[in-house]
Amino acid sequence: MQLTKSIEMKKVKNLIRKGIFFIIVGLLSQVPLFGIKGLLGMTMLSIAYVSGYEFVLMYFVAMGLSFNVPLVILSVGIYVLLELTNLLHLLKSFLVPIVVSLLIGIYVNLMYFDFSIAGISESLLILLSQYMLQTINLELTNFFVHTHARKVTKREYTLLLSLLIVALMNVVPYNANLVLTLVYAIILYSAYSLSLTSASYLGLFSLFLFIFMQLGSVYDLVTMMFPMIVFNVYKPKNKFIFAFLFILSNAWIPFLSIETLRIQAIKIGIATLIFLIVPAIKNSALEARLSTSAQLENDRGKMKRKVLEFSELFNKITSSFQIETTPTNTKQYVGHLYDEVCKECTCKDQCFDRYNGNHRLIKLFMKGLDTKLQLHEMKYVQNYCLNAKQYKDQLKVETTLFEQQEKMNKEYDLLKKNLYEQLMVVSSMLTDFQNNLTNQYTSQDDYVMDLLKGYHFDVEYLHCETIANNQYELDLGVKNITANEVIDDLIPLLNLGYNTTFRLKKQTIPKHKGYVHLVLENKTLSYLTYGVFQSSKDDKFCGDQYAVFDYGNKNILAISDGMGHGKVAYDESSFLLDVLQKLIKTGVGIEKSITTMNALLKIKNRSDMFTTLDLAVFNPYKNEIEFYKNGSMHSFIIRDEAIVEIEGRTLPIGIMSEVETKHEKYELRIGDYIVMLSDGIDEGEETRIIDYIIEHNKQNPQMIASTFSTSLEEASAIDDVTLLVMRVEG
Repeated sequence: MQLTKSIEMKKVKNLIRKGIFFIIVGLLSQVPLFGIKGLLGMTMLSIAYVSGYEFVLMYFVAMGLSFNVPLVILSVGIYVLLELTNLLHLLKSFLVPIVVSLLIGIYVNLMYFDFSIAGISESLLILLSQYMLQTINLELTNFFVHTHARKVTKREYTLLLSLLIVALMNVVPYNANLVLTLVYAIILYSAYSLSLTSASYLGLFSLFLFIFMQLGSVYDLVTMMFPMIVFNVYKPKNKFIFAFLFILSNAWIPFLSIETLRIQAIKIGIATLIFLIVPAIKNSALEARLSTSAQLENDRGKMKRKVLEFSELFNKITSSFQIETTPTNTKQYVGHLYDEVCKECTCKDQCFDRYNGNHRLIKLFMKGLDTKLQLHEMKYVQNYCLNAKQYKDQLKVETTLFEQQEKMNKEYDLLKKNLYEQLMVVSSMLTDFQNNLTNQYTSQDDYVMDLLKGYHFDVEYLHCETIANNQYELDLGVKNITANEVIDDLIPLLNLGYNTTFRLKKQTIPKHKGYVHLVLENKTLSYLTYGVFQSSKDDKFCGDQYAVFDYGNKNILAISDGMGHGKVAYDESSFLLDVLQKLIKTGVGIEKSITTMNALLKIKNRSDMFTTLDLAVFNPYKNEIEFYKNGSMHSFIIRDEAIVEIEGRTLPIGIMSEVETKHEKYELRIGDYIVMLSDGIDEGEETRIIDYIIEHNKQNPQMIASTFSTSLEEASAIDDVTLLVMRVEG
């Protein structure tokens, strides 16, 4: 349901922005420039072309409203020329406004002016103004085309307001003073909601238009620009004080003549009223607080933490390539001997004896792959092998293949050595760089305090107390802050500083203290408890490994099963979980981390080893769990007597170049159990575990896992086993 609403909202946004584009082109096409109606509408041709066919169609329909048929035909010709040059791969994006402006300038000179100095000058002025407006309007491409979850930037707001000012020129023939009043209001609004830079740009842009439209006077210029000087000295946060200061900065108007004074006062008064009525843009409030020096120090702290995380990650990846020479597996060549020579032999069971060990003939064959057999050894083969000739011929064939494989392994080892050395250089550089980034913060509270000061919050005190694992209660006092600023600015900043999600628990204003006392907590909707039992076939090493860690606001639980058992399987599964954890903590993202691990294992092991991954990501603030499965066993969600099975029918990591991950998301409730397990647990044992949980649905997860310790230890005689049981607690 939520996804459907999101898709519908995206469609609505698309329609709205396309409608805005159509209206802008339609209004601009009605404004005469140098006496030519439709010329300003053509400034939108470049953005229409780069935005796609729908925008091109809307452009032509809107331009048709100007009823300037020659300009519409010119637009069609320019569009066809752009398409042809694009098909011939001759068109670059930066050339679009140049080509459009140049052709418009040539056309205007031929159709409306002559080749006199005055005519050429006006044509050049139109050409330059076209190029300037075409280039500026192109910056709105993202606004019209990319309607996904992104904030409209200050620059885009400014350009949209400049187009609104141009569109207002349609009203000039009817009431010039109304246009000037609305322009005052737009500039005042941008100075307050956007920035003084935006307001100054709009003021100069309006002045440029006024010159061409022969609109306004020097008094209008002063009314627009003089308040900007005042606001540079002092810019109030309160909207009413801001409006009052705007009126005060125009205190010079009483020196005008009575008639001019009356008109100018009315324009300033109406503009101020419009400014107060129109709601301000709020998404830039927090950004405006941050000073440059604080931003640099904040970025330095973030960079140091990221470099430290990447340095640890690089060290781990680098160490994986520092291994011994790659051994050549001789068993496959013995298998070839069996298939080609011994399969039909009557003595094959004596030679290939899995209980008492292989016959000396097989051992000599394995030795002969690497070392030339001596004369007495060859005589032994001749005397005791029933197919001696085929044996010797096959040994020659397999020796050649073995030598080729050995050569390839040496080249591969050399490649790994070179890669290791290069990674060591990068790792060393990251370590040095991280050491040079001095960390002035002794605690997280110090860092957050400095962050708040950087955003100009007047913090009296700050204390963070740990209530439980990753749960905090924050007590702080802040001067000169409103209730809206607490919600809109302060809490999001504290969430960023502590990397969690705070909720306001208490807000009071102590008498005679002069600050607002706030108590915040990051209490979750739920939390996970878990229990684990693990047993291995090998006495020292378990090929199954599991990891439980937090990243941001989420709990991550993972099981990895290395191929086979013993130390090799242990090394692979532990390496996977260790590096994966570091990748996730550097902010790479779950799916990209899995893709990276797949590529890394494929390079590292050349597809000779593979490893499964079963990953669960729990969000305690939303009561949601996500599963990522690569070759792993199915998992279960148990709610009362209802059972949800999450299947994992995908390949393990490290086999294929393109990894296929099964990803599913589920909502949870308090009291739900989640069961994750490795393939050492058979279906019968799975059923017993699920039935036990349904009957004992109040029991602690660790007690449940321990209940099956005896049966799981017996199962580990065949394969390594891991059982991970979780419960959602309130």
